[in-house]
Amino acid sequence: MANKQIPVIQISKQSLPLARRLSEDFSYLWAASDVGEIIPKQPVFKDGQWNPAFRRAVTLIDGTCPWLTELGKLAHVPANRIFYNEDDSYPSDAMHILELKGAFPFSFADIDVLATNINHYFFNEMFTYKLNINEIVLDANFTGTVRQVGNYKREIAGDFGDEWVPLASYQSVIWMPRVTGFKVSVECQTTGSLEVMAKVVTFTGIGSDLAGVYQASGDELISGVNVDVADQPRGAQLSLYVRGSGTAELGTAHFRRSRGPYGEPLVGAHAIVDEGSIHGQLRYYFDAGDLKPPLNVYFSGWQSAEIFEGSGMMGRMNAPHILFMDTRLEGGSFYLGSHQLEQQVLTVITDTLKGLGFTSNQLVLSGLSMGTYAAMYYGASLAPHAVILGKPLTNLGTIAKAVRLQRPNDFATSLDMVLANEGGVTTQDLKRMDDRFWRVFKQGDWTKTTFVFSYMRNDDYDPTGFTKTRSFLKERFPNTRVWSKGFVGRHNDETHSIVVYFLNRYYHILRNDFGRG
Repeated sequence: MANKQIPVIQISKQSLPLARRLSEDFSYLWAASDVGEIIPKQPVFKDGQWNPAFRRAVTLIDGTCPWLTELGKLAHVPANRIFYNEDDSYPSDAMHILELKGAFPFSFADIDVLATNINHYFFNEMFTYKLNINEIVLDANFTGTVRQVGNYKREIAGDFGDEWVPLASYQSVIWMPRVTGFKVSVECQTTGSLEVMAKVVTFTGIGSDLAGVYQASGDELISGVNVDVADQPRGAQLSLYVRGSGTAELGTAHFRRSRGPYGEPLVGAHAIVDEGSIHGQLRYYFDAGDLKPPLNVYFSGWQSAEIFEGSGMMGRMNAPHILFMDTRLEGGSFYLGSHQLEQQVLTVITDTLKGLGFTSNQLVLSGLSMGTYAAMYYGASLAPHAVILGKPLTNLGTIAKAVRLQRPNDFATSLDMVLANEGGVTTQDLKRMDDRFWRVFKQGDWTKTTFVFSYMRNDDYDPTGFTKTRSFLKERFPNTRVWSKGFVGRHNDETHSIVVYFLNRYYHILRNDFGRG
């Protein structure tokens, strides 16, 4: 097996004819037993744990797999990368673990289709691209009205008739590698009878003939235009069409390498759509780990890459975990939104706790920078065992206000975030943005919660975020355990030191409070 190949592991009485059907990116490994080495010097399990060398493996399970009666081993199989033969029957306790692990039913009789699914959709990397509203170029024949709201959205209104007519195109061309498909979605909300259609045109080279045309409208526009897998590299360009009368609010367009029916940008990931806004999305990914407490929830920091930050860090803890990321605006909107969106975040966490059989005192919330806001904001409704934070941020209006004089032209996205949530950037809007956090945070019961803060002493984003939070906790919950360590510098000056303290305390809590080695 080459170092970069993804192993496809099957432990069962009989092998499948997969080896020649898999691409060079994969290596099929079969054995009748997991005792011994499945390849030289590499057993499937080491010291009772899944071998880290196979942490990205795709695992195939049928009715003869010995792990169906060795549930301790089944609990260590990497989540969300398991296929089980739906033509076989399974013990109920094993089936419960497979469901928690996000295993996919598939008929192993369809060996060609199984191989195609693995080849096309179970790659390792998270390929994502984002196009903001400044990429939009209106069609030369456009006759409606346009209003731009910061870099948050563009509102387009008019009466365009009963037939589809061109509205706009995006300047950038996205180049797609060979043997890949893409899913393209556009943040969009309409009023009146207006409909918007997204059309993706692909081509194989500059000035070449079209390779394909793909389109979607209505609800499909939110879930995404599916661009089929092709054997050759292609360019792709996005255009918008409209018909009817009314207003369209257009936000960011998202290109993600498709994983077919298995979720993006990681296999097993899901979307939370904000129905109360322009259908912007949060995404979350659950890994059941070893099925033992606690459930660790990590909220990603601000980032434009649209990947699950912390996936390696949380995976190495081997505990059940949920990763959240915010795909809106340039790099996130602090996980805030409509009541419907925020309730979905809480529901994801509480339903996962219930599915694992855990209680709230077996829940740890965590985040860095933007993610700290969400950990505290949602933690107020969850009474977690611990909240672990690096570079805490609480006063979003204050952060936005500082763009004018204290940090000119730095983190202007904070203004878009206030626009999206408050509808303006007046002094009153900025104050309401600050108050939004404290109104929720102060309602939480933090009696049994441990807080960990690693913070910057000269934070230029939220200078009072840590001190105000600590003062409130000490006054209202004097017996609450608070650990903290400050570092000299501004918000982004000592990220490495922040993360080191963050992780050290995380492992301390896992070891001392939950008995995890």
